Amino acid sequence: MVLQVQFEAGDVTRAMNAYMRQQGANLEDFLKAIEHDLGGPLFKLLHVGNDFAHGTPNKHGQFPNLHARAYVDNIGTKAALLYVSLKPFLGVLRRRQAGQHPDSSFVEGVGDLVSTLLQMCVYVPITPQVEALGEISPERASLLRQAELWTSLVVYTANSFFSRRSEQDRYFLSGDVMTFAGSFPNTANMYFDSPYVQPIVSQADYFTHAVLPLIQNVLQHALNPENNIYGRPESCFFAVGTKDDPAKKELTFSIADKGYGIRPEILPHIFDRGVTTKPDRETEHGIGLWSVKRFVEEHGGSIQATTELGKGTFIQFTIPYSRKEGHFCVQ
Repeated sequence: MVLQVQFEAGDVTRAMNAYMRQQGANLEDFLKAIEHDLGGPLFKLLHVGNDFAHGTPNKHGQFPNLHARAYVDNIGTKAALLYVSLKPFLGVLRRRQAGQHPDSSFVEGVGDLVSTLLQMCVYVPITPQVEALGEISPERASLLRQAELWTSLVVYTANSFFSRRSEQDRYFLSGDVMTFAGSFPNTANMYFDSPYVQPIVSQADYFTHAVLPLIQNVLQHALNPENNIYGRPESCFFAVGTKDDPAKKELTFSIADKGYGIRPEILPHIFDRGVTTKPDRETEHGIGLWSVKRFVEEHGGSIQATTELGKGTFIQFTIPYSRKEGHFCVQ
């Protein structure tokens, strides 16, 4: 897969303005969603990259050679730069929206973000390029595939927030999901099944603000070892799909995973703001699913989750529509 950064400084301003035109829009919620949805994959990328380059042999197999370690360390350097600059970057956006930031400084801040993302893209595909540098243990090869997944997700998420898709007056959820599925780098422990999504046209960007965060939630939480009560291997299959209810004029979008499930005391609160199972050192807690619920409900839908500890989780939300035009549901 060829990764491309699909935005520049002016597109970031347009994306913020487009969001603020939505009914009930709140700039802080938008910025927190950016921090959460970019910070989570960046943190995971740093983690797996460090394990590849510096993890102990008894856990990750023999050390890779110096060239392979340097290659992955370079990716980690770019990820660390993005991670530590995320809050200052959002501060620039905040002041820009308030008219308190000079244009030159704003362009420079966004330019640094785009430049770092472009530098990360150069390293993809990661696995074949690192394997060409020398022998890699199976354990470290698995980490390489995970690093490729998180790198791809960082760039994909940034494009979803800031590219010119924010200026669209119509969104095609089925096309967005299929495009993402076609570019998803399946790994040994995370497999995305081929999706089927009923064609729907909407004025709201369900992919960026609902589907992509839900997929991120699976990737980051489905294999939480605390919930692995049956001692299963560390692998997860997940799938998305839709079901049409013409009588209600309503689509139900679902995402099901075969991970380790959610603890029963957490389940009733997973859509509450501030509820999380992440460690303290990650980005602000309890934003992702709360933000999805808020978006879905603001557009007339509802969301719910069911789970079986040790076996997996099923989340679904509804999308109301007004009419059918051929095979398309039109919101």
